Amino acid sequence: MEKEKTIIQCVLDRIVFSNDSGFLIGSFKIPGLATPIKALGTILAPQIDIEYKLTGHWEDDAKFGKQLRIERHETILPQDKGGIFKYLGRMCKYVGVATGNALINKYGTDTLNIMKVDPGRVALEIKGITLEKAEEIQGALLENEE
Repeated sequence: MEKEKTIIQCVLDRIVFSNDSGFLIGSFKIPGLATPIKALGTILAPQIDIEYKLTGHWEDDAKFGKQLRIERHETILPQDKGGIFKYLGRMCKYVGVATGNALINKYGTDTLNIMKVDPGRVALEIKGITLEKAEEIQGALLENEE
C-alpha cells in the first residue's frame, strides 16, 4: 500500500544532523504554525533560513515522534530584494554584504536571473567581481537549482 504524499512549503530552521552524502534531519518552520516540523531525507547542501518545498510522507518514529520522510525537495527562490540578498550570501562564495548590496542595488529583483544567464555582464558592472568569480557564482546558483 502506497503512503499518502504530503507537500509542504517551509523554511529550514535548524539542522539536527547532516552528512556528506546529503542525508539531513532538520527542523522546518511552516508559515502559520507555531511548532516546527521534523523532517528527514536527502537535501544536498541544506541552508538554514532557505525556503523549501518538501514532498514526502509522514512516519511515526517510536523515539522521535511524527516526522516527514522527504522523497523530493525543491529550493524556493526568493522573489524580494531582502530574500535574494540573504540567498546569495548563503549560497554563493564571494558574495558578502558589500557585493550583495551592489548586486541588489544594480539589478533588484532580477539579480538571480542575471547572475545565472550573464556572468560577463556582472563582471563588467559590479566592482570586485571578476569574470572567474561571476562564473563560479553562476555555477553555484545553477547547481543549487538542480
